[in-house]
Amino acid sequence: MDSNIFKVVKYIALSLFLSTSFLFSECKITLTENFFNDDIIGYYLSAIDIDTGESNLLLFDYQINFIGCPEDSPKELEIEFSIEINLPGHTNQISIIEGTFKLTNITINDQVYSISFRNTDLNSDTVALPSGVEFSMDDYTIGITANQAEELSELILGLGRLPNGRYSFTFEVVSCDAADFADAKIIKELNIFLPEYLSLLSPGSSDISDLLYNQVYIPYPIFQWNADYCSKCGDYSIRICEYDPDTHSSLEDAINSLSILPIGTGFLDTDSQNNIFQYPVTGFEDLHPGNFYVWQVKRSFETTYGLEEKLSDIFVFQMNDNEQSSNNTELNEQNLNLILQFIGQFKFDELFALDSGELYNYNPSSTINIDGQEKSLDYLLELIELLNNSQIQILEVNVE
Repeated sequence: MDSNIFKVVKYIALSLFLSTSFLFSECKITLTENFFNDDIIGYYLSAIDIDTGESNLLLFDYQINFIGCPEDSPKELEIEFSIEINLPGHTNQISIIEGTFKLTNITINDQVYSISFRNTDLNSDTVALPSGVEFSMDDYTIGITANQAEELSELILGLGRLPNGRYSFTFEVVSCDAADFADAKIIKELNIFLPEYLSLLSPGSSDISDLLYNQVYIPYPIFQWNADYCSKCGDYSIRICEYDPDTHSSLEDAINSLSILPIGTGFLDTDSQNNIFQYPVTGFEDLHPGNFYVWQVKRSFETTYGLEEKLSDIFVFQMNDNEQSSNNTELNEQNLNLILQFIGQFKFDELFALDSGELYNYNPSSTINIDGQEKSLDYLLELIELLNNSQIQILEVNVE
C-alpha cells in the first residue's frame, strides 16, 4: 500500500517536472523598443536619402528577443510593418506604406538571444544586419492613392520636411516556426507639430515711431505673446535690453547688446510654456522711468538638423516717467486684462463689457477676493498658469 502511494506520488512529481520543463523550454519571441527619438519634431528631407532610404541619424532601435528557444530553431521570421499619417484637415488616416520583410540565417547560440535592427542599418540595398542575419524585403504596397501621393509629395517637397500630423508606426512578427510570438508587436504614435509663428502682443510695438503710444506705467510690466501649438517645444525664454536711440542704430542692434534680463547675455528661461511673463520684482535691475526697452521671446525644439530656435519679432516700449500716471489708464487696463485671461472672454464680456454687466465701467483695484481671501491682482498670474496647465478649474464667478 505504502509502495503504491509512493509510486503515485513519484508519477505526479515526474509529470509536474515534465510539464514545467516543457513550459520553460517553450520558444517565445518578443519585440521591444530600445530607443525611439521622441524629441525630434522636425524631420527634414536632408536627413534621409529619398532614393535609398539611407540615413545616418538614429531614429529608432528595435530588438527581437528569442527566449527559451533551442539552437536548432527558428531559422527565419517575417515582420510586417506599416506607416500611417493623420494630417490636419483630413478626416481619415492615410496609409503611407505597408509591407513585410524577412530575417533569415538566424543562428541562436543562447537561451536568451536577440537581434537588433535600427533605421541606420536599413536601406534599399540592405541584405544583412550587423549581426549577420540576412535581411530581405518581401513585398510592400503604397497605401495612398495617386492623388494623395501627389498632394503629399508636393507638400513634403514644398516644406522640405515631413508635414505636421500624427504618425503611426507598426512592427509585428507574423510568422515564425515553432515559436510563440503573441507579444511581438509594437505600435508607436508620434505627434509632429512644428511651430510656425511666434508674435509679440504687449507691451510696445515693433515700430519706433509708436513710442509715444506704447508707454508702460507700472514698474513690473506683464509681457504677452501669441504662438501656435508645438508638440515638443521647450519652455519659452525672454530677453530684455535697454534701447538708447543715441547709441543703437536699430532695435536689432539694441536687442543684441548687453541685456538686463538675463544679466549680460542670452535668454532667461521663463520655466513655463504659457504665453505670459511678468518682470521679476527682485533679482534684476529695475526698469527706469523715461528709459526705452526692447524685448524678444524665443522657443526651441529638436529637428534632424539639431536644436532649432524660433525668435519672435522685437518690440520696444518706454517706461513712463510721470509717477502720477501709475494709478491711471494703463494700470486699469492691465488689471482688466489679467481678469479677462482668468475668467475667459465670455464671462468677462458679461460682467465688464456689456451695458447690462454688473461691473460695466468699473476699474478694478489692486486686490481681488478669491475663495474668501483678499489677494493681489498679480496673484492671478499664478492662477492663470495653473488654469492653462489644467491643474485647477473655475467652478463659479460671483460679484459681491
